[in-house]
Amino acid sequence: MSVILLEKVLKEVEKVSRSEDALPEEIVSRAVIEFLKLNDPDTKSAGMLHQNFYENWLPKEMVSENIKDVKDFIKRLREGK
Repeated sequence: MSVILLEKVLKEVEKVSRSEDALPEEIVSRAVIEFLKLNDPDTKSAGMLHQNFYENWLPKEMVSENIKDVKDFIKRLREGK
């Protein structure tokens, strides 16, 4: 992992952790989401689904599209691509 990538993830974690009501799992979740978005743009869908699990803000159509993206990503991982 590049230093720049790590710095971006840590900056986002720091921003979330400064919130007075931030729970530890929210801080970790944000770190995971930011890492996924920065490391592989295709995994943005996974991060959005993860966030939507807690916040329930995505429209059904977008959830369906993101599920397809995540399934495609998992397939790529299994194939080693």
